[in-house]
Amino acid sequence: MRTKIKTRRMDGFWRALFLTRLLMLGAGSCAAPALMAAEQPLYEMQKEAESEVIWTRTTIPANGKVDLADLSGEGVISSLWCTFDVKVREKYNYLGRAIVINMYWDDAEKPAVSVPLADFFGQPLQVQGTDNALFNSSNGWGLFNSLIPMPFRSSARIELVNDSDIRCIFYYQVNVNYKKLSDDALYLHAYWSRQTGVGFRDQFTVLPEVQGQGRYLGTTWGIIQDDVQKRWPWYVRPVKIDFDDKKNSTKPDGSSIEVGTLDDYLGSGWWSSEATPGSYSFPYTGRSYVSVDDQNRLSVVCYRYYIIDPLWFHKKISMQIGPHLSKKIKERSSDWSTTAYFYLNKPENNLPAIQDTTIRTLGF
Repeated sequence: MRTKIKTRRMDGFWRALFLTRLLMLGAGSCAAPALMAAEQPLYEMQKEAESEVIWTRTTIPANGKVDLADLSGEGVISSLWCTFDVKVREKYNYLGRAIVINMYWDDAEKPAVSVPLADFFGQPLQVQGTDNALFNSSNGWGLFNSLIPMPFRSSARIELVNDSDIRCIFYYQVNVNYKKLSDDALYLHAYWSRQTGVGFRDQFTVLPEVQGQGRYLGTTWGIIQDDVQKRWPWYVRPVKIDFDDKKNSTKPDGSSIEVGTLDDYLGSGWWSSEATPGSYSFPYTGRSYVSVDDQNRLSVVCYRYYIIDPLWFHKKISMQIGPHLSKKIKERSSDWSTTAYFYLNKPENNLPAIQDTTIRTLGF
């Protein structure tokens, strides 16, 4: 007897990824039959598909640019791995912000993805070892790996733009599956923004309004809070997501999604009660980096990805953080940088261009 598992627009890759992660997390034998039952099993030949693996090195010129891939045809970039030469190790964090990764789909003039290199791969403040459903790195030696599927219908181009005076060697691998896409296949987009001097009464825009149909894939945050003290009051800010003019049934005058505090939104809670706040990494949500320096400045990296709980939009979507909920807390500034990942039904979006190098690299 066959059991059919219904998922809303969840293709074989995402289903296999989810079930594979269950296995990695110790789900045991219960996950194995489900993995074999996924669409397009690992052992099933896809007669019209072709594979290409680009694994090479290039030189990124100072104040120049280079293409990592320039593809023609129809298919999906299934993974992207890259790393800096160790000779520039002391500059990893700076280069991670000074170098921008741009991705163009189907000969579009505007990049759908335009994000600082390290930020795109979920390492916005500190090049580090990390592991979650979308990105992983085995150590802090400037390694980046993305598992996000990136469909294209006629062409794909991945470009690095180096806005620094540092010339460096760069190794990379691009895995491509050329195949026919479904009519509903969406294009990957990503938007990055940084705002320094954010006060407790300020609201930070993670994603300006995007128009079109698609799926919000998730967010990575890099936050630096001055004078953090013993407790973590910086995170007591609501998370608000608006899409398709929908209203929250419990707060009909508010946003489509409104979560009281950032730690609740990330699937955690009561951060301020932790004796020694530390990092944690789950497949879809986490606090992957935590550090407090000798000047009592907190640096924290967080992420929340919508994979097993998809967030679809059919007209538009936007996302904001804040302002702070408490009226009694002492005013202190913070520095927010965020990357918003989403799929869209067109290869270009209506978002602003990435901020300039001075803003991106301040303090790095």
